[in-house]
Amino acid sequence: MTSRALINGSIVAAALFTASAIVGWAYTDRLVQFLMPSMEQLQRMAELTRGFEPGVRQPMLAAMIFLKNLSVTAFLVFFGYVVFALPAFFILVVNGALIGVVARVFTADGFPPLAFVAGLVPHGVFELPAIFLAAGFSFAAMVSLFRIGSMPSLRDRFRFTLRTIVPLLLIAALVEAYLTPLAIMPFLP
Repeated sequence: MTSRALINGSIVAAALFTASAIVGWAYTDRLVQFLMPSMEQLQRMAELTRGFEPGVRQPMLAAMIFLKNLSVTAFLVFFGYVVFALPAFFILVVNGALIGVVARVFTADGFPPLAFVAGLVPHGVFELPAIFLAAGFSFAAMVSLFRIGSMPSLRDRFRFTLRTIVPLLLIAALVEAYLTPLAIMPFLP
């Protein structure tokens, strides 16, 4: 697989995610029931860490966020290409729509849009590229499979995950656990 194919696949992934976020925003009332399990999962993860000692809470939250995101992106890299990349498509659409729905609910509840941006951007600048690259890898692998009948080797997939995805997700998890709450604080009542 060429780097050009990975870039093209990642651009497609980002566009699909963005379009899904717009749809999530526009159709929140119709999608909120469908996306409720994903929203509840995020809430359970946050509640679970509240039971930890203050000095352990943030490292545990960072570890949980990292492992959750790593499981999704690794799944994309290793299996996202199957059945015409439907797993990658589904993950991007659901997560994009979830961002749109959360943004709409957040602002409808009276929080300023900047509060949502402050809660997303600090870690999102690392997490979203990791997701787009992993999904882009899936799309590029699918195209490679159909065009030339081969795919990146298992070794290449591990290497890509360890060298590209893991560092981005590790930084994102640390930022989300330690800095994102500080970024949101000025906007809380």
